[in-house]
Amino acid sequence: MVDKNSDKHEKKSVLTLGYREINIDPGRMMALCDGIFGMVMTLLIFGIELPELQFQTAVNFETFMINIIPTIGRYATCFILVGAF
Repeated sequence: MVDKNSDKHEKKSVLTLGYREINIDPGRMMALCDGIFGMVMTLLIFGIELPELQFQTAVNFETFMINIIPTIGRYATCFILVGAF
């Protein structure tokens, strides 16, 4: 006797590589993608360098912050774009 309900629980994605078809569980594929994106985002954060400056006055600090805004914007944009996928 064949159980027809057993096919409903076995949802697999088929990945075709050339002439081979590989059955992959969608949950495992999503976990792999999440892990890869997590590593990319971590490496993106590790790429941020902290300046080795000593600020003598508040004006020096304000000037530095104004000059670093484009860099922070680029990192934020990359982080949001990677996180969206």
